[in-house]
Order: sequence, then C-alpha cells, then structure tokens
Amino acid sequence: VRIFERRLAMRESHLHYEGCPQCAGGVSPKLFDALQALEIQLPPEVVQSPIDTITLQGRWKNLHLGVPPGRKMLAVFRGALPRGPVSGHQAFDALLLDHAERRGARIIGGRVERVYRDQHGKPVLSVREEGEAHPVTADFLVFATGINDSPGMQSNHTTGRELYARLCDKYRPPRLRKALIFELEGPCPGDPGEGNLHYVECTEGGLELEMCSILPKREYLTVSLIGRSVDRADSHKDNLEIIRRFLAVPRIRRLLPQGCSLTTRCACSPCIVVGTARHPTADRVAAVGDLVTCRQYKDGILSAHSMARSLAGTLLCEGVDNTSLQRSYGRTLKQFQRDNRYATVIFALYRVFFTSRFLSRVLYQTYSSEQKNRPAVQRRFEQLLWAISSGDESYRRILW
Repeated sequence: VRIFERRLAMRESHLHYEGCPQCAGGVSPKLFDALQALEIQLPPEVVQSPIDTITLQGRWKNLHLGVPPGRKMLAVFRGALPRGPVSGHQAFDALLLDHAERRGARIIGGRVERVYRDQHGKPVLSVREEGEAHPVTADFLVFATGINDSPGMQSNHTTGRELYARLCDKYRPPRLRKALIFELEGPCPGDPGEGNLHYVECTEGGLELEMCSILPKREYLTVSLIGRSVDRADSHKDNLEIIRRFLAVPRIRRLLPQGCSLTTRCACSPCIVVGTARHPTADRVAAVGDLVTCRQYKDGILSAHSMARSLAGTLLCEGVDNTSLQRSYGRTLKQFQRDNRYATVIFALYRVFFTSRFLSRVLYQTYSSEQKNRPAVQRRFEQLLWAISSGDESYRRILW
C-alpha cells in the first residue's frame, strides 16, 4: 500500500505535516470506538479537550446533555492550523499516517499530477516527488482527496476531483453546501465552559444560521456555521462580517468566556457534502470520503472510515472490477443515501422546535419533567437529543 499525501513536506530529512483539512475536528463517540477497534490511541498532545457536556442553546432555556458513562467525545486539530506561532500540538491526520506507516504502508510526500490507464487497463499515476515526476502503476487506486482540494499556487495543478473524473468518466460529484469555520484564540485557563460543546440555533442580528457549533480546544474555540447567510457570502470580507455579527449576538457573547479578549486567528469557507455522488466507481478505481458522500452534518472522518472498511472488504472478497464494486461497496453508499433522507426530516424538525419560542418551551418542559421524574436509563427524550447531537445512532433509528 502506498499513500500519497501532498500536505507532507520534507524538513530536515524527515516528512513534516503541514496545512489544514478545513474541518471542525470533533471525535464522536462512534469514531472513538472505531479508533479503539483499530488499536489507535490518542496521546495527550493530540487531544485538545475531552468533551463532557453538550449544551443545546434554545430560544428560552438551554438543555445540558452529559456524555453518558462509557462514551467518549474529544476535540482535536486535524491539521497544523490555527495560523501563527508553531504550537506543541500534534495533528490528528499526521497521527493516522504514522499508524498506517507502522503497519506497512509507504507514505510518500508528493503531489499526484496526472492519472491515466496503461494498455492493460491499470491506473497509472504521475507523481512529483522531490522535484521530479515519475509514473506509478497501481493494481487498485483509491481517491480520498475530499472536495476542498485546491489546485495550489500553480495553475497547471489539478484537483483530486478533476483527476478522479479522468479515470471515472461517468462520475458526478455530490451536492455541496458552504460552511464557515473560524478559530477564536484566548479562552481563559480553567474557564467553566471548558469541555462543553455548544450547539446554537441563531437567527438573530440579521443572520440566518441553521446550525452553529462551538468546540473548545485548550486556548482556542472552533466555531462552525451553516445557513443561508453563509450560502450567500461571496468573499472573505463577507465571511468576516458574518463572524462580527455572530459574535455580537447577546446570547453568543454570554456563552463565550467572560473577561477574555478573543481574537479570530483564522477562518475558512469549505464546502460540505449534503448529497451522494453518482457513478462513483470504475474498474480498479474508487473513492472514499467527501468525494462520494458523508453523513449529513456529522462525522466526516467516521463516514470515510466506514466507506474505506467496506471498500477494503470488497477488494479482498469480491473483486476489483466495477461490477463487484457496485454490488458490494455500492450497498454501503446506498445506506448512506437512505439514512441522509431521514436526516433531512430530523434537522427540519429540530430547527422548527429550537427557533420557536413556544415549541422551545415545550421542549424544555418535556426535558425538565423527565429529568425530575425518571431515572437516567429511562430518559428516552434525553437519549433522543443526545443521539441527534452526538451522532451516536443512525438517523433512521433516531427518527423512528
């Protein structure tokens, strides 16, 4: 197995991980379980903050969901950002590459510039390594470049999606939507909000936002925004104005650390996947992750893991031809597609309840009554809210 990662650069005779995958960086309970099953331990320098509480910010009052016993939620930095002085944290993605290398994969810090097929139909990659391009013939080629892969500073560089379409000519990418992710620096040490993941419904201050999350990471807070205001933003200046308005909303100011000067350290506007690609496989070629699909608004890393696991099983037990891929790997992709249809209904109902003052009261009274009158194991409504917020159940199961 060879892994080509363009974010690896040679520094002082060893590969050094650079850049940012433009991701919020949350490790869900199910992803934590998957890492444990793969015997991947997250060292202290990778874990930025263990999450012990999820707070749902309602129109009337807030709901506080404790992480259940035996479940783990964590905050990590996927890459080497926030921008600024080099910090001591280790990138989560770099850790995964280290584990792959220990188990026999060869990690190559180079950019794949071109792809084509040889006379036998095998995919061939033209890889630039240490300034020189050379061909590599593959028995099977897996693309995991995501959909935010940029061509780089040079105009002759092509994106992973463009390269994939050259080998898989019927491929049509999934439907996308913009998000806005920014890092706030300056939470106070020992702040009571540490370890508390916030989800906020925010349509105030001239903003139309459907989903907002605030994830603590030691001296940083990672804020992710999705909504019509973000969809309409056309420039970095528009994004900065959204950030300014968001931070000026009174209830947002109240939940941020008090008495600290918060600075926007970096901001990006990546696309997120809200659909499923069409014809995402060909003979000896397939993709995993955002090039194909993702669980709606949740668990991008876990989604990629589930696809990669299914694809590996298909290659080992079924075959490398497109018919085998469609039959076996295709079943997993259809499961994602079906589950995301349930997600559309769930998040629509979620927004209706949390943006209505009346329904928000009903929601809180139901939650409060259950807390007072039922033992923890019988609190079905709390379990429902936990499953939606943490991604700990399939959307189909949550809806039913």
